[in-house]
Amino acid sequence: MTMFVLLALIAAVARADAPRIGTITVHTVSLFSDDEQTHGRFYRILNRLHTPTGKELVRKFLLFREGDVYDPLRIKESEKNLRKLDFIKSADITVGPEHDGVVDISVDTQDEWTTDPNVDFGHNGRAGTWSMNVTQKDLFGSAAEVSVTGERTVDRTTQALEVLDSAFVRPYWNLATLLAKSSDGSERRIAIEQPFYSIFTPLSFSIAYDDHSLDERIFRAGEIESRFHVLAHAEHAIGGWAFDATPQHSQRLYAGYETDIADFHRVIGTTLLPASRDFRYLVAGYEYTSTTPLKLDYVDHDQRFDDFDLGRRVAVFLGAGNAAKEMRAEASDGVRLGSGRGLFLPSLSYRTRVIAGRTQNAIASADVRLIWKFDLAKPNAFVSRLHFDEGRRLDRDVQFFADTVHGLRAYPAYAISGDRALVFNAEERVFLGRELMQIFAPGLAMFVDSGTASAARLHFGDLKTDAGIGLRIAIPRAESTVIRLDAAYAFNPVGAMHRGWLISLGTSQAF
Repeated sequence: MTMFVLLALIAAVARADAPRIGTITVHTVSLFSDDEQTHGRFYRILNRLHTPTGKELVRKFLLFREGDVYDPLRIKESEKNLRKLDFIKSADITVGPEHDGVVDISVDTQDEWTTDPNVDFGHNGRAGTWSMNVTQKDLFGSAAEVSVTGERTVDRTTQALEVLDSAFVRPYWNLATLLAKSSDGSERRIAIEQPFYSIFTPLSFSIAYDDHSLDERIFRAGEIESRFHVLAHAEHAIGGWAFDATPQHSQRLYAGYETDIADFHRVIGTTLLPASRDFRYLVAGYEYTSTTPLKLDYVDHDQRFDDFDLGRRVAVFLGAGNAAKEMRAEASDGVRLGSGRGLFLPSLSYRTRVIAGRTQNAIASADVRLIWKFDLAKPNAFVSRLHFDEGRRLDRDVQFFADTVHGLRAYPAYAISGDRALVFNAEERVFLGRELMQIFAPGLAMFVDSGTASAARLHFGDLKTDAGIGLRIAIPRAESTVIRLDAAYAFNPVGAMHRGWLISLGTSQAF
């Protein structure tokens, strides 16, 4: 006890000697700065049409206030949190020199497009797909957004309305709602949560409700083996408490309730149906997390910085309910490479359900990402990913794929499926290093993909490989938007598909 008292006294003395935060000055810049507007009337008109982010809204998301003890970690976490807001293009927080026992702080942000139209056309080797979306972000300066979407995928056509709010009731209370009508069903979803948005956040909560009614399919050798209609319902209410939080790490406990309910109904031609589920669990969990932030530009989104957390994380959740028990475990860690020029980020996860001592729907996953930036004439990054999934005694509606949607860009959707899948991607990305017309930032990519999926043990001889070249057009002033056009050549035939080229188009990186 004497040691704890001594440590508390030392901490109190340290806080007393630390400077306090003086004046906080917030500078907000619209879409284009004063210098950028001098390039033409077009940019001045866009600025007039744009509703700039309010300074008071930025202040609400800061983790410090005037008069607080100065803490560098709160500064870094505030900057990272501001960059996560989907109406902020860039955020920088600078600390001035100490004077009279205080430090003054300047917060500088620049907006991105708040009216964000997206059109996406593509072909996945089976059918043409398209998506049209209009999103209005930072609605009336409130941090809320409304999104309207119409899309056609391989499986269905869908119209959806989504409302998101990053400051529902108060900052960092997130609201997400979705209403969707599809050609084969519908979906309704609502979720309210406050995550652990900072190492200093003592409490979190998440409340969610989701139900959907859709046709689903089971594939074998690229063909539909079974088709059925699913009525699914899920909900959860979980709270978290950080009982041990320091600038280096945090330990958290969770408790709550969740359900997993699904009924399956025959569609013409269906012979095999998944077993219905009705599981209700009381859940308890533990999480350890440490924070090692790293921000890199010219990786996924051109000039925009991506935030990577290389800290260690270990989490275990256990559930006990009316008919089964469940277990989920996750672990990840990261390594900074070359004085911050790259990173190595592996993660593992496992989840299973236990009924009468027998495991069901056991899924183990591993994901490894390697990034390295080169010092060349143009910004250049090598990005690779290895992903593996393996399932045992899977529910019949669960499958893993290796195809154009899941990383093999030259192989049609659902062409390769099974209880386990392995996919490797490697891509060299070359960026122009500047915007054209202060809007577009073009680049090129050269890539190799390899992988497979199977109901039996995976063999390296079964790997399907492709290679190709792609065009990238980033729009740094729009949230994470990268227009991706890839031409990939398949070196291995699959079923009736021969070797050849497949063109794919998307509005995000392939991995």
